[in-house]
Amino acid sequence: MGWLWNSVHDFFDIKDGTFPEICINGLNTSEVISGYNLIRKSASSLIGRPTLQTIETKSLHGIDELGNAADLVCKRKVYPFHFMVSDLNIKKFGLYELGIFIFENGIALDIERGPLWGEREMMCLFMLIIKIKGSSSSAFIRLEEHFNKEYQIKFEEVILRLLSPNPEIWPQ
Repeated sequence: MGWLWNSVHDFFDIKDGTFPEICINGLNTSEVISGYNLIRKSASSLIGRPTLQTIETKSLHGIDELGNAADLVCKRKVYPFHFMVSDLNIKKFGLYELGIFIFENGIALDIERGPLWGEREMMCLFMLIIKIKGSSSSAFIRLEEHFNKEYQIKFEEVILRLLSPNPEIWPQ
């Protein structure tokens, strides 16, 4: 395994029944919508039949019934929501399935820890995070509070390294 596996595998490969969230916060409306659209375009299918709940009437609707679901969250027409996708592909890397929460100012990715995670799957996840975060000056990554600061630092270092001209040689 390579440098990515050696850097963060212990966050991913321990099957402990948890579904930790990796949050990309500080996004503006257009960044939330772009991130949502990227996820939907990059995944082959939705898992199950995700629904949205309207704020005004509390009625439930299919995720695609009312228009762009992320736009509706940002406009406070529907509550933040969770959905799952399968076979998400970014560049030449893929994930079997991924859970996503859409909020007004962020996107949270929830993963199932365990043996399905290899370096290629980790690369797909980090590429997705980088694409969602994009060139935003206000976006930042936050892991769930019960994870120690070491993981937060490792994630930030991996992202910086992947954005560098030659990730294999670090630091530059």
